[in-house]
Amino acid sequence: MLASLGPPRRDDAGQALTEYAILLALVAGLNWLERLTHTITEAPLSAWLVGAAVVVVAGFAFRGMGRR
Repeated sequence: MLASLGPPRRDDAGQALTEYAILLALVAGLNWLERLTHTITEAPLSAWLVGAAVVVVAGFAFRGMGRR
């Protein structure tokens, strides 16, 4: 049955490679997203608190610079 179809055309091979590249890109994107969410959920609370403190202090510093 397959022999009657003939050899695969060049277009079919190109389409297969394109679909494979898209699939690899999707998997890589999902892996990156998984690592990002894991990093966010596993970060120590102290790092979040320090980050929040830096933002608050920087905000007050910029507000104070505007009044001078």
